[in-house]
Parts: sequence; structure tokens; C-alpha cells
Amino acid sequence: MSSFCCTFAKQFRRNMLKKLFGFDATQHKVRMEIFAGITTFLTMVYIWAVNPGIFSALEPQGMPTSAVFTATILAAAVGTLVMAFYAKKPFGLASGMGINAFFVFGVCLGMGHSWQFALTAVFIEGILFILLSFFKIREKIAKGKEGVRQISPTVWVLFAIFVLRYVQKSLS
Repeated sequence: MSSFCCTFAKQFRRNMLKKLFGFDATQHKVRMEIFAGITTFLTMVYIWAVNPGIFSALEPQGMPTSAVFTATILAAAVGTLVMAFYAKKPFGLASGMGINAFFVFGVCLGMGHSWQFALTAVFIEGILFILLSFFKIREKIAKGKEGVRQISPTVWVLFAIFVLRYVQKSLS
């Protein structure tokens, strides 16, 4: 009886792992996947300290660094969980340090925009990116010609800033 229960439990775990993550026990080992997950986590955890450090340059303008810390963790957790459960891909997602540095030192401190203005631009860029992905326009752009690369998020942020500036000027 106990061997039946043990076999049933193993089969149940395999089926659940396959259903939840697309895990194939013939190609992967659970132990190795757990080790890879821990390694990915340890590789990404530095972002928790670095991201608020970058955004601390905006603290005199009123941006709360503790909120940046919390948002960084939540965004990484949600992005990674969406990749795991929806896309069934073993990828960790977190904030890009390049775009964050551009946000702080390029847009806010360099161009003189408020952090609220810059966050609005990032929000618009995110909505545009989702729409372009939903309607598969992003894929068409990337596959359109040989040598065409995916459009950098920085380009989308600059585009959103341009749109915001245009709307701002047309309203005044």
C-alpha cells in the first residue's frame, strides 16, 4: 500500500509541475531547477539595493526611496511569476539598470523634467509596448527587415516624452 501511495505522490507532483511550469521530468531534474532558481535569485537580488540607490538622486525632489525599493521588489516578483506561470519560461525579470539611470540622470536631472513627468512617460511607454505586443506590431517591426533589432525601451521613453511635450505645448 505504501509503495502505491509513494508512486501516486510522485506522479501527482510530476503532473502538477508539468501543468504549472511545463516541466518535463525526462529532460530536467527538480534539484537542478531549484538550484538554478536560487542562483537566478542571488544574481538578481543586487537590484534591490542598486535601484533605490540610483533613484536616491531624486530624493531632494520628493521621490521616496523606500517606495522605489518596494516597487522594485514587487515588479520583479510579479514579472518573474508571470513568466513562470503564464509563459512557462524560467526567466527572472527585474528593472533594467540602464533605463533607470537614463530616467534619473538623463530625463530628470539632465533634461530637467520632474520625476512625476518622467513616470508618466514610462507609464505611456508601457501602455504603448503592451498595445504593440498585443497587436503583434512589435514582432512585425522586429522581423520586418533583416538586421532590424527590437526597439529599445529607451526609444519608447523618449517617444512618450515627445508625446507628453507635444500635448503640454498644445494645451498652453
